[in-house]
Amino acid sequence: SLANLTASFDAAALEAVENVNVVVVSECDADDVTAALAAQGATNVRSDLDGNEMVLAAIAARGYQADDVLGATISGDTVTIYVVTERSIG
Repeated sequence: SLANLTASFDAAALEAVENVNVVVVSECDADDVTAALAAQGATNVRSDLDGNEMVLAAIAARGYQADDVLGATISGDTVTIYVVTERSIG
């Protein structure tokens, strides 16, 4: 379920991140993805992540960009970024 994704981050928590996991969300119904984006504030998450070079590098290393971020969670020193593939929303 996407209901537990973080809509925005505390800046200190994001700065303390030492590990980045990138999870690709695929084969989702387009309506579900659109609803999740709206409900979970993905734009806010993208904005929060935008200043973190380590996070952006991890996303880019998997072949994605900030616009592909659906949401994220932080647990301790690890941020998990959920990205959506084009075929998920197309």
